[in-house]
Amino acid sequence: MKKEFRLKKNHEIAKVVKIRQRICGECYNLYYQKNNIKTKIAFSVSKKYGTAVERNYAKRVAREIIREYYDTLPKDNIVLVIKAPSKLKSFQEKKKDLDKIIEIFKRKEQKNNENK
Repeated sequence: MKKEFRLKKNHEIAKVVKIRQRICGECYNLYYQKNNIKTKIAFSVSKKYGTAVERNYAKRVAREIIREYYDTLPKDNIVLVIKAPSKLKSFQEKKKDLDKIIEIFKRKEQKNNENK
């Protein structure tokens, strides 16, 4: 994922999480905040998840799943928190869970845009 599409600053990530607009799944929590310029994404994994190798692998898997949806995502700041149960899931199960979360997210954003 290109650097211009990443949320890197801690204060930006904290701002998105603080708003508490989120969608929860079995393996992921997706926090979002409206940003009319472009979609920016951050991935977060707690140290409780495991070693650095395991955390980095979890982020790589999530990035790969998100990559196919990036062009269709609404222009928001997104923080994707990877939860511990994802460790026990296969790639296909993780993909299915994240697909479901993204579809809910798109529907919510579409509904919000129609109400404006």
